[in-house]
Amino acid sequence: MDDKSFEMAKELLKNLEFPVEEIPHSVGYRKSGYPEFSIDFKRRAGVTPKRYRKHHVVPAAIEEAKFYLAQTDASVDEVASVTVFATSKIMSKIFEKRLKTSPLAYRKEAYKSFNEYSGFKNEREQFMHQAQLDVVERAAPLLVDSDISVQAVADAVGVNRVRLFRYFKAVHDKSPDKYRKHARISRLVGSLASAAVQKNDIQPS
Repeated sequence: MDDKSFEMAKELLKNLEFPVEEIPHSVGYRKSGYPEFSIDFKRRAGVTPKRYRKHHVVPAAIEEAKFYLAQTDASVDEVASVTVFATSKIMSKIFEKRLKTSPLAYRKEAYKSFNEYSGFKNEREQFMHQAQLDVVERAAPLLVDSDISVQAVADAVGVNRVRLFRYFKAVHDKSPDKYRKHARISRLVGSLASAAVQKNDIQPS
């Protein structure tokens, strides 16, 4: 198995709806070549394809989904769509099997794990405020220090564009585009002011 076939096989293993037995044919083995493929894959990965999916792909996807469930208000469908689960049905099935709980029940417990802050009506309100701050803090440098699109920034911080807009309005009372513009103007003004001060400092008396 060459590097290209190995990497392709790992990507196909991340597609939880794709039967493991059909992967060999997709990476250049004959249709009945699963035993040979499994041996070759184990030589490269240290585990069989089925164990790789079970013990590497699925646990990583669960941790990723748990993060989005706990740190954003994205729906279960949205969380599933940005992970290898792809659909909420698959994600819910695996959560029930591995964690003995549903994605929504996990989110509810995550909210409860936060202590109640003064000024928040309930754990969800408190939690969502912190989640918004976390997303905005990660997105702000990308907006100010790069020229990538707002959509690309949203993708980078794990929310859709609409949620990013809402979060910036809630935290800064500005859209992401306006935040970028104002932050860059403020930086420019600060730089000019600093340059003027330095110029005055070195002028002869």
